[in-house]
Amino acid sequence: MAYKDFTAVTSSIDDFNTYLMDQSIVRTDSAHTGITPTAGRCIYEQDTSKFLTYTTAATGYVAPWNLPWGSVKVTFSGSQLTLPLSSETVLFAHSSATYYSTRKYMAYGSVNFVSIDAGSMGQTSLALFDGGDPAVAGTGTLMGRTNGSITVINGTAALQYQMPLPSFTTGARQFRWDVGLFGVSTLSNTNPEFLYDYSWLAIVDIGPLTTATLPP
Repeated sequence: MAYKDFTAVTSSIDDFNTYLMDQSIVRTDSAHTGITPTAGRCIYEQDTSKFLTYTTAATGYVAPWNLPWGSVKVTFSGSQLTLPLSSETVLFAHSSATYYSTRKYMAYGSVNFVSIDAGSMGQTSLALFDGGDPAVAGTGTLMGRTNGSITVINGTAALQYQMPLPSFTTGARQFRWDVGLFGVSTLSNTNPEFLYDYSWLAIVDIGPLTTATLPP
């Protein structure tokens, strides 16, 4: 439906049932076809599924900053990765995304290790890096690392990661997850595998920096 500016009080009932109702939140595309920019106007881009608000000619349409954005980057996978022992290796590198100085972010990870003998002793690690080479473990700025003792159940072990990220300057960033298995005493496989089937990695926007609270 086209956009219509109401200039007279003689508009028809059909205008109210179509144009006016639909223009409460303007449905448009990412080119903002047929829309007159007005401060405070809310739009929904049907081709990108984005909800935006017009601010000024300089800043244009922006996201509603007073609402959480939810997940920024999330990955799941059904493949497996063979791990070296006693060193970290690249688990996954998220694609680059823009992060903002006005937002608060959390990092979450859940990993599972398989092919480990019952009764094994050792340590697991999961680390998050900002920047560096997406294919080279240990490069970039370390955001945080979580370590866990291996507790083997039916030849598997699990590790959880939950950590708030520091404040950023606005700009594009690429995060990478490194995973490691250290000091394992007995193995049913020289190189145990990391199982993606029940694992996920995420960077989550939890709200404005000044008001965001960490979830439990």
